[in-house]
Amino acid sequence: MPIEEEGMGALSLEKPDRNVPGIEPADAGSVADQALDWFVRLQGAEDPAELAAFGRWRGESAQNERAYAELLRIWNLPEVAAASQNLARAQGTQGRRPVPASRRSWIRTVAAMAACIALVVGVLEYPALLIRWQADYLTAADEQKDVTLPDGSRMLLNTASAVALDFEDGRRDVRVLDGEAWFDVRHDPAHPFRVAGRYGEAEVKGTSFAVRSGDEGDRVVLERGRVDVARLPDRGQGVELQPGEMIEVEEDALSPIRPADPARDLAWREGRVIFYSKPFGAVIRELSRYYGGRVITLNDRAADVLVSGNYRLDEAENAIRSLAEVVGAKWTRLPGGAIILR
Repeated sequence: MPIEEEGMGALSLEKPDRNVPGIEPADAGSVADQALDWFVRLQGAEDPAELAAFGRWRGESAQNERAYAELLRIWNLPEVAAASQNLARAQGTQGRRPVPASRRSWIRTVAAMAACIALVVGVLEYPALLIRWQADYLTAADEQKDVTLPDGSRMLLNTASAVALDFEDGRRDVRVLDGEAWFDVRHDPAHPFRVAGRYGEAEVKGTSFAVRSGDEGDRVVLERGRVDVARLPDRGQGVELQPGEMIEVEEDALSPIRPADPARDLAWREGRVIFYSKPFGAVIRELSRYYGGRVITLNDRAADVLVSGNYRLDEAENAIRSLAEVVGAKWTRLPGGAIILR
């Protein structure tokens, strides 16, 4: 399958100032994605500003340092080296791995690198396998699942999501291992219904709300009823949400309570994604969950452009292409479905 590449025209949109290249924390996807992005970008990189930005990213946290070190370890595995040498022989460049001399030449060799990157990505996705082994219910990309829980409550599982259940001995406990789920809880004051994410837990007796869990933290959106949200493992720090409110729980703090718009924030239940004045990079990360393939953004300036839209979730690839055109990014689709935006 040939590589599909096309240039996209730019529109005049509001863009925050950004003078230093690199991935800033607010633009970050998962740590594994960031590490892979930096790995690709740094091949042959000589720009001091970009190298300095990489140094800052790597020094931001021990998690970043570990992720990049693990990526380098995987890249140097004998299996990856063998795959690289096979590609090099096919290209007539035996004796050196198919790594580009500069970012400009990267796109000319990206097809040859795709197999090696795919192998690296496969190993980096190992945590996803652990989630699959723990999950009682899970969904693939572009899939949702409507589940009646053992107590009669309803759970709607969003795309690329996984949950584990514990309804033994009167307990009503759900753990969102990854992704997002919406709950319509059957009223039972004697048996609280608890939903835990990675960093927080929501407890209710009968209500309608959604919990999203990811690397950056957990988010609780309350549609109706009442819900208590606390940080884990110390449940002493908690708040009560009222209908139309939301909160985020990070590893070390609870965010302030903010107004929520369930029609927008929970539009995925109706098969749509709606966003207003959100950074392009954040929107692409969200759409990539519905696309199902890997989407790598190499255009730092485009990541900051504020965009708005209302798209069907079953047309995620078209949405990504359309937004790339809006921000002036170039689109490259690799064999196998991976998308590069630069």
